[in-house]
Formats: sequence, structure tokens, C-alpha cells
Amino acid sequence: MLVIDACYSGWAVGAKGGLQLSPALRSLWSERAEVVLTAGTRGQRAWEDETEPSAWSFGGHSVMTSFFLQALGESGTVEGDLNRDGVVTDEELAAYLSARVPLAVREARHAEQTPQFFRFDESLPKSGQFLFVPQ
Repeated sequence: MLVIDACYSGWAVGAKGGLQLSPALRSLWSERAEVVLTAGTRGQRAWEDETEPSAWSFGGHSVMTSFFLQALGESGTVEGDLNRDGVVTDEELAAYLSARVPLAVREARHAEQTPQFFRFDESLPKSGQFLFVPQ
């Protein structure tokens, strides 16, 4: 999985831990997965927070990084686990970011930023997923 949080990143189209996973999740984990998640489209700026901490809207991060961290549980709630099964898949992460980043950028910067998710393993007989297992 390649995650690119940079301006104009739309051009760019391992470790498993010791946790026990259900057989369905283990099968997703054991198959090959090749995905790219970009901050925006080819021509879009990837917006960041202001330099001055008193003006921060996104914790001093870029908009995408801020929501990426929220999705994986930085605030104590794993918001990216959309089906509440205890695991955030690459597709859930992409859906979470795609729903929140554009709205936040429109509100805070009056601009457009649309994260892109590309799956390069669709031609394989079976595709896996990147799994994030928050503790």
C-alpha cells in the first residue's frame, strides 16, 4: 500500500502482527494487495494546516493526514471501521477519507481536494486487502 499525501499526488496511480483474525479476515490478509491512496487528483493541491498553531483546524497536519489518523483511532475511537468488525480495511479507509476530506477542504479552504483510491490487483484471481487492526 502506498499512501501519498502530497500536492498533485493523483499522478501516482507487510507486517502482520500477532493478533488472531477471523478466517474471513485472514483470507483477505493472506492474498496479494496492491493499492495506492492519494491525497487528491492529478491537479489538486493537498491542503495543510496553517503555520501558526492558534489557527490550526487539523491538529497541525494536512487535511488527509488528520482524517487518516482519526480513521485509525488517534482520538480513541476507530472511526474508519465502518462495519464495526474491529478492523479497518484499505477500502474502508479510502471510503472514510473520500467522505470527509472533500467536505473539510470546502469548508476550511473553499477549495477542492478529492482523495483517490486505486486498486492494481484486480486482474489477480484473488485480491487481498491491507488491514489495520487498532488496539
